Amino acid sequence: MFGDIIPIEDELLSALYNGGNEEREMILETAKEEWFVSGSGKILYAKAVADLEAGREPSIAASYSIPDKEVKDRLATLSSKLSPTVFSLRSSVKAAAERAHKMQVVFACNVAEEEIKAGEPPLEVAARLEGKLRDLGCEGDDEIKTIGDAASGLLSDMERAAKRKTLFSGISSGLSGLDVLTGGFRNGQMIVVAARTGEGKTALASQLLLHAARNKWDENRQDWASKGYVTCLVELEMTASEVAQRCVAHLGGPQMWKMRDAGKLTEKDLADARAALTTLQNLPFFVDAPSRMRLGALRAKARGWKRRLGMEMLCVDLIGKVNSDGRERDRWREVANVSHGLKALAKELNIVVIAIAQLNRDASGEEEAGLHHIRESGDIEQDADVVLLLTTSREDEKVKTLRVAKCRSGLTGRVPLVFDGNTQRFKELVKEAK
Repeated sequence: MFGDIIPIEDELLSALYNGGNEEREMILETAKEEWFVSGSGKILYAKAVADLEAGREPSIAASYSIPDKEVKDRLATLSSKLSPTVFSLRSSVKAAAERAHKMQVVFACNVAEEEIKAGEPPLEVAARLEGKLRDLGCEGDDEIKTIGDAASGLLSDMERAAKRKTLFSGISSGLSGLDVLTGGFRNGQMIVVAARTGEGKTALASQLLLHAARNKWDENRQDWASKGYVTCLVELEMTASEVAQRCVAHLGGPQMWKMRDAGKLTEKDLADARAALTTLQNLPFFVDAPSRMRLGALRAKARGWKRRLGMEMLCVDLIGKVNSDGRERDRWREVANVSHGLKALAKELNIVVIAIAQLNRDASGEEEAGLHHIRESGDIEQDADVVLLLTTSREDEKVKTLRVAKCRSGLTGRVPLVFDGNTQRFKELVKEAK
């Protein structure tokens, strides 16, 4: 299937060893080591690249010092070849890339077949395979643009904010103090919401999602639309019904304690529950509550939701519950892989990703909770565009502080809040910005 790759390899190697600057620059900009299937081809490509990066000109004569018979035979072949023209080199580069992609597809399918034979869950194997093929399809996409083109969308963002008379151009959080600091959540961003267990981080994330699902600016009508952004929640700690119960309480339904003790519900409570349920049923808010999830499966699902539902915001509760696709020995490395994957997903799908994380137990000490208190991996704080740290007052457990500890495109600061557990609502106490 891949027998014709050797002559193509010889074309590329000849350009490196026998060609001029233009031919060599073309190879350096486009070719990859994995395009070479033969051992000698890989060795000679790596040697030529190393020489060029060190400021040396690749030399067939000097490369004879490599103690490998196959390499020496290959050098003899190259010494009798002329450097290809730029025109023919373009054809060889394209052919080499196509052959490499074919091999990668075959290899990925073979790995998937072996995983199925080893007894791994078929759906997880399929999700990983889909992710690998998707990543392969994205290889080589040339997204480079001028800074002017990159800035062209800036004016339209400011114009939209001016038309709707807001201080922000992104997706509103529903908390004005937070929007002033962050400018709203923007596509391509990863937002981290972190707190200790029982602080209300899931309730806060649910409130952010509910607000987004109910509020979206309609560019055609120049008014707020009847439906908001399409939001999806991957809930790995609670069931979908538990999430729904919290949302019902938030939207004016019976308070949480009444729903837990249903015998005390009145007719008014039932009417409120029906009204809240009607509101929920009309929202573009979707919930997936699996018992476990791998990063590859999550990415495959997210791509499907983007394609079928038009998803604009994704929330993952809890980032520490997502397993990476590799078999990492260190927990911090596994969480780092998941964090990198979520940030890449936000950029790939051009959506907002909210990742809920835990703070270490020592964040409850005298020292104010900071980025270094995020549990299991420092990579989370590096990948995040915005980090929100939720802490509770020592004097009153209802009083919270939402600290914007990191904001790449905005300000850091604190937003004082009060939390009502029975209605699952956060409200601002005082608007404060730094």
